[in-house]
Amino acid sequence: MLIIQGVDMIVYPVNEDAGLGSQISDHFGRSFGFMLVEPASGTCRFIAPGTSDGSHHCAPLATLKTAGATEVYCKHMSPFALRRCFELGLLVYETTADRVDEALQEHRAGLRVDLPDEALCAGHEHHDC
Repeated sequence: MLIIQGVDMIVYPVNEDAGLGSQISDHFGRSFGFMLVEPASGTCRFIAPGTSDGSHHCAPLATLKTAGATEVYCKHMSPFALRRCFELGLLVYETTADRVDEALQEHRAGLRVDLPDEALCAGHEHHDC
């Protein structure tokens, strides 16, 4: 498991396991998995959504937090997932990038945009919030 003590890690919901070239999912809870990235080096690790964290939710938030995650960058997220992130002390930001490497460049440039209200529940075409 990629855990670097004292180093902040970023989580991106992704549609594939292609490292920094992974496509970012349109919705946090509907992603194929999660890419955990150390921002300075770009070292990354894929975490599948089924990774057990003791909950019955799609995203293994506690597992991501334990692995060193401090920030989440996504396009859309449910209010429930946002609340769970905040409960775990994860900061949540919006990205409009299509791939992890592009989003990482935004992060390195200091672009941190809070997830806007209109991004909550967007991408939930198949169920209610």
